[in-house]
Amino acid sequence: MSRLCLGQRPTSTKMICRHHLTEFDQMKFNKSILNNPGWDHISSLCKSCGRHQCLYKTFHSLLMLQCFRNCATDKMKVQLVFLLLVLLSAAVLSQNDRYRHFINQHIYGQMRVDRCDDVIRSRGIKEANTNACKETNTFIKAGTNLIKNICGQAGEPYPRGRDLRISLQPFNIIVCTLRNQARPPRCEYRGQDRTRRIVIACENGLPVHFAEDVIPAGI
Repeated sequence: MSRLCLGQRPTSTKMICRHHLTEFDQMKFNKSILNNPGWDHISSLCKSCGRHQCLYKTFHSLLMLQCFRNCATDKMKVQLVFLLLVLLSAAVLSQNDRYRHFINQHIYGQMRVDRCDDVIRSRGIKEANTNACKETNTFIKAGTNLIKNICGQAGEPYPRGRDLRISLQPFNIIVCTLRNQARPPRCEYRGQDRTRRIVIACENGLPVHFAEDVIPAGI
């Protein structure tokens, strides 16, 4: 670990994606990573912190940055490192939870229009933060890798949201719509088979939210 000079209170804390650095000189940052893996003093790269001391820690594709004013003890260094690692690990776990939740709610390659009730019940799909029957749920008849690719080369930015991506190609989807304002435990649905381009929200290359479907041109 490099020699660190930490203060009583941080002037700023940031958690950003390494692949979208906006506050650093990308080349200098990459060189610093190679020469000093782990925590490092990078005040020269931290424009927003001015002359304050800065630390960074990388974890997969995420970067946590903390800037400080003055020096403190080695004990404080250890405590701060542990705290930042806990916060960073929690952020990564939260992202993975959202991805798994997306898969559970929206990806099923063998879905059929007559299976809405059974699949929604077996997967425990409800309205967010309630136990009510979900009004509408869309299942995409495709594998997880095909959907993940929409966050990359198989998709393009969608104008209605900064983090939204729309698929370049249409997918077969099943839209399950609640019948007659049903209530638990009798959540009954009507299924519709559609061919649509799909709009999803991506977070660090993973789909985490289904936004809507769009009728392809020419249909």
